[in-house]
Amino acid sequence: MAHVELARTAVEELEDLTRTHSLPADTPARVARSLRALERFPRMGPALSGRWEGMRFLLGPWRWMILVYVFIEEEDRVVVVTVQDGRSGSAAAGARRLAASRRAIWMQRDRGGSTSMWRRSPASPAWQDSDMERVLGIGGYFIRAADPVALGTWYRDCLGLDADENGLWRQVAGPTVFATFESETDYFGARAQQAMINFRVGNLEAMLEQLRAKGADVAEETQDMEGVGRFGWVTDPEGNRIELWQPA
Repeated sequence: MAHVELARTAVEELEDLTRTHSLPADTPARVARSLRALERFPRMGPALSGRWEGMRFLLGPWRWMILVYVFIEEEDRVVVVTVQDGRSGSAAAGARRLAASRRAIWMQRDRGGSTSMWRRSPASPAWQDSDMERVLGIGGYFIRAADPVALGTWYRDCLGLDADENGLWRQVAGPTVFATFESETDYFGARAQQAMINFRVGNLEAMLEQLRAKGADVAEETQDMEGVGRFGWVTDPEGNRIELWQPA
């Protein structure tokens, strides 16, 4: 499995966020759990663009926390280079620190040193080298509904999800994020909702206006995350919170 490390700047940023956002004392452990999947799937995070090109990201234990990392394939090593609050202007400052972090990573690499203050050690052979069977992608998403026909019609008429009579939907190719969250997260809205679907959109503002025009329950809040994209939310007639993402 890949080694997962936090660069010194990322550790400092995490300490700053813990202090300024009054995060719980177990924040480092929560972040470690969010990063655990990278040991087996170092490329699972979507690739970033612009000034973040060459980096990937994961969401942290809170929906606003962005963990930006680089996968050094020849060393089978993942280095988290910055931890950002995607809601604030701190992301711009983080981009400047990112350049310094990246230089430090490669300088230490050339010297054979370590950039991290935290590391998870592999416990078993890398999954890439095994003969294990692996899933290929998401083949379906199934929702309980008091009125399945009406709910399906809502997704078609409000979101333009043009599935056929058998539910088959041909999607536009693009990144998919798979992430686990703490059980007490409010990211999904009601605590009874155990999972949330995220739809990619081409124009978030146009989609939100379309939903409002059709009387949908659209959240007033939107979020912009540099290098990641823009986010909005809507709740379907059965009470399921949906995230809408316009990738950067």
